[in-house]
Amino acid sequence: MLDDCPQGRFNLRRALVKLTSLPQHIESLFGFAHSPRLRPVLLYRMFIIGVPKRSRKVQLPSSSREWRLFLETACQQSYNWQEGDAVELSEKFNSRTYMCAVHSECKLIQYLETTHENQWDNVPPFSYIGVSKLSCSACRIWIESFNKLGGRQFYTRGSHGKWRWPWGMPRMGGPLDKIMAKKVLKEYIAHERASNRLRLHLESTGASSSGAQHGLSDDQREEAVARTSALLQEFGGDRLLLFSSKFPDVRGKR
Repeated sequence: MLDDCPQGRFNLRRALVKLTSLPQHIESLFGFAHSPRLRPVLLYRMFIIGVPKRSRKVQLPSSSREWRLFLETACQQSYNWQEGDAVELSEKFNSRTYMCAVHSECKLIQYLETTHENQWDNVPPFSYIGVSKLSCSACRIWIESFNKLGGRQFYTRGSHGKWRWPWGMPRMGGPLDKIMAKKVLKEYIAHERASNRLRLHLESTGASSSGAQHGLSDDQREEAVARTSALLQEFGGDRLLLFSSKFPDVRGKR
């Protein structure tokens, strides 16, 4: 029975689109080659350049206590559920250091924005980045953050709204890492509020100390801010992407 399938109903339309996509692409290429208007393009010399692999080392908190401090600082509030999440994160990411690959669309933008000292440096690239799959949430946010810098604008055909780990942030310098970190944190806070795990500040001021949440003491807040500030200065904004491991639709690979 289709209703008993753990993945839900079989999407016949989606399956047929995938089965026929390759013949359709081949037909488009033949149509391009036989078009009187487009055929002259094939007379130009074509270059194919491989984009080098990129990765970034990400270091995570080394204990459940550090994870707890990080969660408290991100939420600007202490909640009982943070203890369980901190233990879960500490157990899940038992290795502190990860080499995270940069996804293709971000890697290509980084390559196009790098000077290579050849004739292509003066040729502006297309704004559209073609990828075989929809971009993950981290790539979408990174491209949005990059576009806020005021230079060239890039975009893909969309995002499937899911988070992928591991994910490496390209090294571009400037304020990009901070913009990215703020946008990821904003989405994390919105997710936790939608899950009824966070309350607005005005709603939580009247909560009792025995309730689900309570404000940090001055000493706790100072320690949490100092620890998180040191972590962010040392490792950049990548760690905020680890909040995506708490999203229900996280997948292991892109």
